Amino acid sequence: PLLELPDTEKLHEDAVQSIADRYGKKYTWELKLQIMGTTGVDSARTVIQALGLPLSVEDYLADLGRLYAEKYPHVDLVPGVDRLVRHLHASGVPMAIATSSKRVSFTVKTARHKELLALFHHVVCSGENPEVKRGKPHPDIFLVA
Repeated sequence: PLLELPDTEKLHEDAVQSIADRYGKKYTWELKLQIMGTTGVDSARTVIQALGLPLSVEDYLADLGRLYAEKYPHVDLVPGVDRLVRHLHASGVPMAIATSSKRVSFTVKTARHKELLALFHHVVCSGENPEVKRGKPHPDIFLVA
């Protein structure tokens, strides 16, 4: 990501590895690179296929959602983000958030940071925005934002 507001990358990695562990599989860096920035459904399909998991996309995403719900409310901002966002806002720089998350996941991840989020003009959650036809690395989400 260009700028990660809450520091969620490690939590996501741990959640995927937790699911993989149940089946004696390893979530590798190479696999992480394949799914980074893709939609939830696309990343679920890729992980299930690459690791040979006996799960449907829906079951995988439900498991992931439960793990996120346990961890995401406690996520801190990446160091320096608060100061940078406030500086850009005070300088009149328009800002938008472009995330591959679904709105419900984004809301859970950022619940502790509502005051900071209010400084953004727009939030695009590609996980459920029909205007975003293709996930990252395609520019669709950024063009919509």
